[in-house]
Amino acid sequence: SKTGKARIKLDSSWESGVIEEEARNPDFVCWIRNKKAEKWALCIPYEINNETRATYPDFLVIRKDEKTGYVVDILEPHNPNFTDNLPKAKGFAKYAEQETKIGRFQLIRKTKDGGVDKYVRLDFSKGEIRKKVLAMQTTEELNHLFDTDGVFEN
Repeated sequence: SKTGKARIKLDSSWESGVIEEEARNPDFVCWIRNKKAEKWALCIPYEINNETRATYPDFLVIRKDEKTGYVVDILEPHNPNFTDNLPKAKGFAKYAEQETKIGRFQLIRKTKDGGVDKYVRLDFSKGEIRKKVLAMQTTEELNHLFDTDGVFEN
């Protein structure tokens, strides 16, 4: 639903919450689930334990854009307890550095504010975020970056 009032059924309640939040934006057009089994899926490399792996960010969101007509955002809701957070963040930063035609490219975490689910986002389309992430050595540094530079959109 464009209004975000209909409940969206996805793998988890917070994936649904992210899409519902996106659907409330006035420039929202639609979203696509980026499925790794599909030939067209967006695949981004990252390194973990000296091995290159593939990750498939969960969502591609299409928005209206005054300059280009439409823009594609890449959104990855990701549990902060997973051990691949920093390696994926670095892979996302490298990809966003090379691919300048994307809109937002966000790593998203769920948090609570007054008992209400909220989604804090790091946007790799911003050079200062990419620079900080690429210099990191620990997941704790990434966690701190969410605290200092993460944004709430709605």
